[in-house]
Amino acid sequence: MWNDDETPVADQAIQIAYEAALGDFLVRFNRLENLVGDVLQKAFERLGRPDLHRKNDALSDKLHTLELVGLAFPTMHKPNVAGLASLNGQRNTLAHGHFDQNPFSGEYMVVGKKGPVNLPLSTIREAAAKVQAAIEDVQGCLAFLWFDER
Repeated sequence: MWNDDETPVADQAIQIAYEAALGDFLVRFNRLENLVGDVLQKAFERLGRPDLHRKNDALSDKLHTLELVGLAFPTMHKPNVAGLASLNGQRNTLAHGHFDQNPFSGEYMVVGKKGPVNLPLSTIREAAAKVQAAIEDVQGCLAFLWFDER
């Protein structure tokens, strides 16, 4: 496509689809991050030490704490922390990168601190599905903390 001044313009539908996939991923990821915080808060309450809960920690720190909480509650479901950390890396790339589209071909890259990354819509949608599965995985921890009387 071309502007009236004969400069190339990429198809906006590509960017609109990217924004929709990105929004879906980020909304789900926010739910996951809040859920991890809920698990930690409940765990520290159950341990009689709610003062140890640090709401403002980065997710990477919360994941480390979640592993430690698993040691305090050996029968609690253990979520896939390595998978959660990987999703957090994708989240950082998507949330802090910017959409850079080639106006001639319509192809795009997500450009972050480490340079451009090829993240097709299918990859972003798959990541959103993985986040949804991770939410269900982490919910198993919260259910244990709600109902197990130790």
